[in-house]
Amino acid sequence: MLDNTPLLVIDVVATPLCAAAAALALALVRPWGGRLSARGLLWAARGTAVVLIVHAAPSVPDRAALAAGRRSVA
Repeated sequence: MLDNTPLLVIDVVATPLCAAAAALALALVRPWGGRLSARGLLWAARGTAVVLIVHAAPSVPDRAALAAGRRSVA
């Protein structure tokens, strides 16, 4: 069977999310994105930003401690 099912599930969820984020980024800068709803694009962009901030937030204290020299790389 599978040795690491949680990582497989993460990959199965992350792959379409990355593809959707790439399509959103292109829609925001390419001319064909103008045919889409501006309000919908902005909401999608804001939602993506929130997800990225929430995803990155737990690592901020570790990075700050590393930058301040209070912690070393193991």
